[in-house]
Amino acid sequence: MGTEVRKRVAIDVDDTICKTDERYHEILNREIALYGHDEYLLNRFNYDEVLKDAMKTAKPFDGAVDFCQYLKDRNYYVVILTAREEQNYKQITKDWLNDNQFVFDEVVHNHEKDKYCLNNNVRVLIDDT
Repeated sequence: MGTEVRKRVAIDVDDTICKTDERYHEILNREIALYGHDEYLLNRFNYDEVLKDAMKTAKPFDGAVDFCQYLKDRNYYVVILTAREEQNYKQITKDWLNDNQFVFDEVVHNHEKDKYCLNNNVRVLIDDT
């Protein structure tokens, strides 16, 4: 008997399983309401801090955790494929996935998702772009 090859599925994080953009705007709106538009945007705004906060605190889309579990239960190899920069966001991404009880086989940080999928026998890419 041969070894079974598991079908590979890649799933994006931001705005696919994670409501990152929604959370980002919630944070901006909260801070603008607190400090005022000009004061916040001209003197206090730090894109990287707001983005990291959004990545850490965003909610998953309804059904996203269950969908990943569904794939794993059917023996799919689940790759979380994100364009987030690995150097800055690797731990935040893994922590968010674990904190929200996602099941997966690996996390890959790669801006060229199409090439990654072609070169790694990924059958399906689920992405918001």
